[in-house]
Parts: sequence; structure tokens; C-alpha cells
Amino acid sequence: MPRSLTSIALGIPSGSRDGRPVEGFDEDALTLAVDVLEALSRSTPGLPLARIHLVGDGLELLAEALPEALGNLRLRTVRHPTGSGPFWAAVGAAAADPEPDGSVAVFAFEGAGPSGAGRALRWGTCALALGLAERPGWRVVGPGPGADPTGSIGSRQTPDAPRGETGDSAADERPWLEPLVRRFRELASPPGGPGERQDPVPGAPDSGGATFEIEAPVAWWDVRDLPTGRDGAPTGSTPPSDDPLRHRVSEGAYLPRPTYLEHRPSRWRLAAEACPRCGTITFPSRGVCRGCGNSGSLEAIELGRTGLVVEAVTTIRPGAQPTEFDPQVEAMGDYAVVIARTPRGPKVTLQMASGRTPALGDRVSARLRRLYSTEGEWRYGLKGFLERPDPGS
Repeated sequence: MPRSLTSIALGIPSGSRDGRPVEGFDEDALTLAVDVLEALSRSTPGLPLARIHLVGDGLELLAEALPEALGNLRLRTVRHPTGSGPFWAAVGAAAADPEPDGSVAVFAFEGAGPSGAGRALRWGTCALALGLAERPGWRVVGPGPGADPTGSIGSRQTPDAPRGETGDSAADERPWLEPLVRRFRELASPPGGPGERQDPVPGAPDSGGATFEIEAPVAWWDVRDLPTGRDGAPTGSTPPSDDPLRHRVSEGAYLPRPTYLEHRPSRWRLAAEACPRCGTITFPSRGVCRGCGNSGSLEAIELGRTGLVVEAVTTIRPGAQPTEFDPQVEAMGDYAVVIARTPRGPKVTLQMASGRTPALGDRVSARLRRLYSTEGEWRYGLKGFLERPDPGS
């Protein structure tokens, strides 16, 4: 059964420059990808993501990091160059993907960069993810009149091509993702709240590059509006365009790279281990039960990244932060750190994203974000975001 488009997720970063959204201090293509791909998974519970088609420049890190960040080490990625043609080629390949189990996603990214140079996008940076599954939705029936001839729907894979080598350089500089996002929003965005479903425009909508036959409505997600989203002011500062922060050397709580990589599952997903012998939950995961020392039959679990209850709060003011966070404090000022109890019981420590400082008893969610730079690379981990109160409570 061919896969149909069942869900769409949009990611707009919280940073701003000259009135256009750009990556905030703790955001980049990886954090936006995790946000939108996890939103898609809400539309297909119980159906694992089998493959992701990545469309855009500079996404090398995603191919390596997404399986770990999404907790699916069997996940495979396919790279495509940037542009509307490769995007529609990726959609066609995803629809016809022979992968027997699971859903397939197309993730597209176009970044204005920290300085916004060379871009005239109204939105600046944006990320778009499409989820396709063997379920009723919008069935891809062929290219529309606006399809880019450089990409052929149904092709299995488009090889990487450096920007500017595919033809007219002026055309290469035109924003291509924003018009697609606007068109998808016109067709799929519900008037109520995020995640609600409704019939899109009647007929077979042409979204600029493919024709879809409507079998069932799609789900639309905007990660800025998720119930577990940010409550407060957006992150307004971005690193300079030459990104000197990547070359800083730690003078504070140094964490060797092998240790960081070893504990990524716990740092990125709150992965833990439950002991069937004594019932103890060990976090972070370490291969040995901290209660009884059992190491033979531990169950891999995740503590849950929504609905964490704040039990302690402190504010880190300039001069009190580890030196790794000096650039963040210089750009953004104070930040809050909380101790929060997870749904499975163990407590975790989270730096809060920019916004209102939480109070005791508030609920927060944890999302992957950039934390600091050391040894020439960014280190990632979870940050806390205040959850909005349930309107029905």
C-alpha cells in the first residue's frame, strides 16, 4: 500500500533578527528537527519512524544524531540537496518507500543563519516535516503544474549537490521552503487548536509541486503552539555568524567527549533502567542497578519528558555560572535551573529555556537544545519549558 501524507509539522525558531525568526542561542537544525519529528509521532502512535529523508544544506549532523535523539537506533536517513525539486523528489520517494514497517518522514530545513545574511525570507529560518504512513490521508498521485523539473517524484534518492552547482545562482538564492510552508498552512491548518483535524480544501489540492488525492484529513502541528510549549518571552539573541563559540575550551565542569557520548541517551531522552529484581529505577543509565547491583536483566525505559513537576528552583546570575555558559549569560542574562520529578519518579536537573521562572509545583516539559560549546563542537542536552495549564482544569 503506498504511503499517504498523514501529518505536517512546522518549526519556527524563537530567535529574531531584523524582524525575521532565526535560530536562537540554543537552537539549530537538529533541535528544530527533533521538535517537528516528535510532533509527527503524536499523529501515528504505535507506528515507529523507519526512515527520514533530509532536504537542505548543512544537515550532516542530523544523519548521525537523529537516531539517538529520537530513541530509534534502527532509523535510517537519506540525504537530498536543498531546493523545491529535491524536496518533491523526497516526497515521492517517501510515498513509494518499500520499507515494510513504520512511517517515513521528509524533513526540510532552510536557515537564514545567525546573521540572516543572503536571505530575504519573511520567516527567516524555518523547518517543515511531513509524515507519510500506510494509512488514509492525502495520497500523492503525481507532480503538480508547479513541480520543479530538477526533481522527479518517485526517484529513490537524490545525491548531494553543493549549493550553486545546479544552475542559475540567482535562482539558488531564492527562498524555496517558505512558499511551500504557506501553501501547506492554507490547505491543512485547522481553525481551532494544534493537532485538531478537519477536512482541507475540497478537491485535489495542488501545493506547488505535487497533486494529492484526499482520502482523509491530515493533522497539522505548529511546535510553537503545542500544549507543552514555551510560556514566556522568546530567546532573542543568536551567536555571531562566524560562530567563535565552537572553539572555546572549558574552564569549568569539564565533561570528556567519550563520557558525553556514552550518556547521550540519558542526557537527550531521559533514558533509564528499571530493575525487575528490586524495582529500583537507575538514572542515568549505567548498566548496573544502583539498588541491588543487578546487571543481568535490566529493562530500558524512559522517564518521560512531559508533565515533570518542579520541586526546587534557583536563579543563576552573572558570575555564578560554569564558564561553559559565559556566552549564554553575556547574551541573555540570568537563567533558572530546576529540580523536577519525572512521571516515573526519579528527579532530574534542567536549565530552563528563556521565559518566566517557574514556581514550585509548576509542570515543565523537556526538549533537546544546544547547551554550550567546547572542543570545537556543540554539546546538546535537555532544557525545561513551562507547560501551559490545561484549559479544562
